[in-house]
Amino acid sequence: MSNHPKPAIDPLDRKSEFFPESGLRFSSLQVRPQAPAPPPEPARPAPREYRTNIAPEPDRKRLAAYEDINELLLPIRKHWPDKSWPEDWCLYWMPASFENKAKTQGDPRFLQLLEGLIKFVSAKNKVRHFTFFDQQLTYPHLMEHFLLNAIEYLPVGALGFCPGRGPVAMPKYDQITGMDFRAAYEKLKEKKEAFQMTDLFPGMPRMQHFILGDQDLARNSLLGRGGYTFLLSEHSQNRFGDIAKQILSENTKDPLIDMIPFAVPLFDSRSFLTANAEKQAPLYFSLFDLYVGELPSDQGIIIAAKHLLDDKLIELVESCGYRRGKRAKA
Repeated sequence: MSNHPKPAIDPLDRKSEFFPESGLRFSSLQVRPQAPAPPPEPARPAPREYRTNIAPEPDRKRLAAYEDINELLLPIRKHWPDKSWPEDWCLYWMPASFENKAKTQGDPRFLQLLEGLIKFVSAKNKVRHFTFFDQQLTYPHLMEHFLLNAIEYLPVGALGFCPGRGPVAMPKYDQITGMDFRAAYEKLKEKKEAFQMTDLFPGMPRMQHFILGDQDLARNSLLGRGGYTFLLSEHSQNRFGDIAKQILSENTKDPLIDMIPFAVPLFDSRSFLTANAEKQAPLYFSLFDLYVGELPSDQGIIIAAKHLLDDKLIELVESCGYRRGKRAKA
């Protein structure tokens, strides 16, 4: 239970936000002076594929902490898991919109928050940094940036996949040679810079830049476009790659996957919500100490860790300027 004081104004009116694409529901609290009890929220039809409630109602013993933390974390929302998760595992979501334009710049407040999380988690264990960026978002606005900074980034290719979203598959020779190239060209003209190989081969993993060099520069330059993924992990690069391949092989039997030089799990909310508590979830959390991913499908940023971050995030939300309601200046 948090030691932070509860908001002085009462009563509390509980609300929730639902994102159908990801099956995501995060609960939050709003403060209204002398407000009457709200009417019951009308039932929403649940997607058939997977569970929708990411913030189940805690029991009475946890209710005070639930109310405190959700109010103090805003704009971040916390997932309150069931008892299948160890107490220190945690999952959070922050709403965010992403652009891929020439002058796109990530919110400097979130950059400051991320730096604080990195420092906090790194103080607990000896960890390595792993930075990935969606290769498709390099075009057209970051081409010059990547060329000029190639020696600093030392980017190599990797293939990204979303655990919990079904198997992935590399295109077969017959699929490539039998492709309608005129139709592919028309699709390219239609989508322009938004065109990607998954438009032709939907089951194909997403190409990623695996940034081996200046990850601080990448963090400052690439945030805000919806393709930045960052992990802190105690594993060596080889061991990290082995666990990532193990996660990939959970539901993918394509033998060509074994030829992938490096795979990276792009966890979204569905990855964690649908993970089997006995095997998959422990495997996911064994990969990283901290995971931060920009997820357009979740309309925001996912933060996951195997160390409880409640108090640290509350401190960072305050110190980074989110309470002031406007973007801090870079």
